[in-house]
Amino acid sequence: MGKWIVLLLLVVYANGCTGYIAKESASAEDFPGKNVSNDNQGTAAINFTDQSITEGNQSINESINETKPEETNEADISPATENRTWVAADLCAGRNCGVTSITCPDSYIASCNNTCINGNCEACTPSCSGHELNHVIFSEIMYDTSTSGEKDEWLELYNPSGADISLAGWTISDNSRTWKFSDITISRKSYLVIAKNATAFQQSFNCAPHVSGFSRTLNNDGDQLTLKDGSGNEIDFVAWEKGANDAYPAWDLAAKQGKSLARKALNDSDIAADWSAGTPQPDC
Repeated sequence: MGKWIVLLLLVVYANGCTGYIAKESASAEDFPGKNVSNDNQGTAAINFTDQSITEGNQSINESINETKPEETNEADISPATENRTWVAADLCAGRNCGVTSITCPDSYIASCNNTCINGNCEACTPSCSGHELNHVIFSEIMYDTSTSGEKDEWLELYNPSGADISLAGWTISDNSRTWKFSDITISRKSYLVIAKNATAFQQSFNCAPHVSGFSRTLNNDGDQLTLKDGSGNEIDFVAWEKGANDAYPAWDLAAKQGKSLARKALNDSDIAADWSAGTPQPDC
């Protein structure tokens, strides 16, 4: 026990001092080489010399040096390298972007699958290649004009094909009579406006019709028109307000006074849904 007490006192006291310990008696045997005195009251005094302190400090320092870990140079420490494999998330996994469909001019339904890019659906564009119209069609009709009488009535044809088409010998018929074209050609990808009266038409639209003198009356309460080529083949058909005498009940489209009927798109499915009423826009 005496040895540990000496060590403790060497750490606490320096440069020569007297230490006191609580012990019934202490002798020189407990502290070899030290001046020990007892006060017979349970306290022992030990006098330490500078030499003993120095020797003790040296011993302690040697002990500390023996147990002190070696210093490590930070430059010698290499950070751990992590091997990571990055996998891009598939934002389109399991996503169905649907189909885009259009009606081609010849009534063919063209479709394509929409695609997903980075999680967003992008619409595709269906192709109507090989399904273009190659015949003349009715494109607009104005049968209920704003002025009194019938002289402002007019109709329009369109040639969607890639070739000019001669209309010589072609006819337009209503429910009772037929009007025949003179020797006239409708250019490719072009319109042809046919009016009853050229002067009245020009006053209304500030442009001249391509053809005037149309003799058929376009009835406001229902009528129909049939376009035929020079051989009598039906090329196109249109009716409004169920046709004359309600002969075509499926053709129930109608235009108010001062409005015209026009194709929604330049296709030809021969149904009333191809048409809609709106502001007259003759291409003259």
